[in-house]
This record gives sequence, structure tokens and C-alpha cells, in this order.
Amino acid sequence: MERDDLPEAAFLTADQNMLLRRAGLEQWRAGLEERKQARRAAIQAMDRSVRCPPGCLEHLMHVYIICYGKPTLIRSRDYYCEPHENYPIDHYVGWTQQQPVDRVRQHGAKSAHFLVEVRPGDTRDEFRIKYEEFCPKCGKSLWYYRTPREAPPYDGLRIRRRRPRP
Repeated sequence: MERDDLPEAAFLTADQNMLLRRAGLEQWRAGLEERKQARRAAIQAMDRSVRCPPGCLEHLMHVYIICYGKPTLIRSRDYYCEPHENYPIDHYVGWTQQQPVDRVRQHGAKSAHFLVEVRPGDTRDEFRIKYEEFCPKCGKSLWYYRTPREAPPYDGLRIRRRRPRP
């Protein structure tokens, strides 16, 4: 292949190449805020009344409900307050940006069998569901923390998440 057959862009000098990269980076940074705004708008417009299949790819974020039926120790869970001791729970309500079924499997090998419901939602929806709703399968409360349910509603409260060390 001769030099004349190649596009001109292949023969940029080092300085030209660096300028081109910088221009691309600035353009990417300029579009970053627009992308963040679009994501926030998509989250606000999310229809939270819809139920999703476990492998849903349509929504950015999901809240899922697991009903174990009997007290079960699980991995990779959240705790309402200190200390972080793992205790058996009947239900788990979680939030994920992954495929819901993939996230559910991280709680334990058979957790996907106990998956009751998946719906679009964010962390505020997760806490609201834990605090207010009941299990669609067994009708029991979804509040699984040891602290009493009279805890304050979610207003900037950070739930501590801890993954067990391997």
C-alpha cells in the first residue's frame, strides 16, 4: 500500500495528534454534564408502578424483593446501624444497576429462586419499600433490620453496606 492510498489523518505529526486528543477530551467533558442531566431526567421519568422480568435491561436501576420464607443468613447485604453482625433475615430488599438476577445471585447461590418482584427504582424507592410495604408473597413486613421500624424515614440517611471479606 502506498502512502497516497492512506487517509491524511494517518500522517499527523505528534503535535497535531496531541491537539486532536485534547480537543476530543474537551468535547467529552462538555457533553458530560448533558449526559448527567439526561440520566437524572430518565430517573425522574421512570414509571415505578411497572413490574420487570428478572433479566430486565430496559431500566437503569431496579429494586428487588426476595422472600426466603424462613430466617436465612445471606452475603453482601446492608445494615441499618452499627455493629455489622450478620443475622438471619426472612426478606431482603435491594437496589441495583446490574441485571437484577445477577445481583440477586451475589447474596447466595439459591437466592434467585426466592426472588419475588423486580421493579424500576432508586435507593429512595428501596428504603420506602422496606419501610412501608409488605411482601407480595407472604404478606409480612419487609423491614428486616434489628432496629425498630419507628426509625426516621429516608431523608439523607445513609444505609451502611458491607461485603464480607473473602
